[in-house]
Amino acid sequence: LKFGDMAGAYIVLGCYLTYSLIAGDKLSSLQAKYEIYIKQILKYNIETAKMAVVEQSNIHLLMGVSYDSFSIFDGMICDENNLLVDALSKKNINLTLGIYWGRFFFDFWMGNDSEARKWANKALAHVKFQTPLNSIFLWMRGLISFRMYRQGKGANLFIEGKEAMIRVEKLLEHSEHIFKSKALLLQAEFFASTGEVKIAKESYEKCIRAARNCGRIHEQGLAHEMMGDYLTTILEIPGSTECYMNAHRCYMQWGAVAVAEKIQK
Repeated sequence: LKFGDMAGAYIVLGCYLTYSLIAGDKLSSLQAKYEIYIKQILKYNIETAKMAVVEQSNIHLLMGVSYDSFSIFDGMICDENNLLVDALSKKNINLTLGIYWGRFFFDFWMGNDSEARKWANKALAHVKFQTPLNSIFLWMRGLISFRMYRQGKGANLFIEGKEAMIRVEKLLEHSEHIFKSKALLLQAEFFASTGEVKIAKESYEKCIRAARNCGRIHEQGLAHEMMGDYLTTILEIPGSTECYMNAHRCYMQWGAVAVAEKIQK
């Protein structure tokens, strides 16, 4: 802003909003920021604004709120499907990736594993280089792989999950603050998949503590939820019920009402 590069400044603002969403900032506060900044971004960088609207739409979906985020474009872009068609026709890789990853992100949190995996595979087909954001999606995709493996969806999924775990463990060397809880959750899923009950339980609990210590309420909820799923499969119903209650509480604190309602169902 000091040098008058408004377009560049709003690209940076768009990145800030994206990483705030991934990091688990409270959704209601984040939504308020999107509401303030998107109109400003649109004046100087329409491509960044398009991506911000996609993310805002996902926030509304997670919150369980009905809202037309695309109305800001005054009918030029009706919805996300329209935007995706336009991005593909213009070979806009960044926007295409953003839409694919956004759909992956939403389906991941809603437990739609097959759909989430589909969008992840589409995104990976367009990835030309690694970014910090890709590392987060690698972690999420690894969790899906372990979960689907235990549902009998294919032995290759265990290999994918293990590869993701190894790569995330290596990232601990660069940022333990960001990746410790993530590595622990992948390890918990790995041990759950190999039938090592005691170590799996311990890893889930370590993950919950690590996420709590870092202030990531959404990761706490996820760890409680996945531990609840695991305990259900080994018929420890009282323990799983407690985990689901904790997951519901965490998701409500995050502001993800739709995700919390999924737990109730």
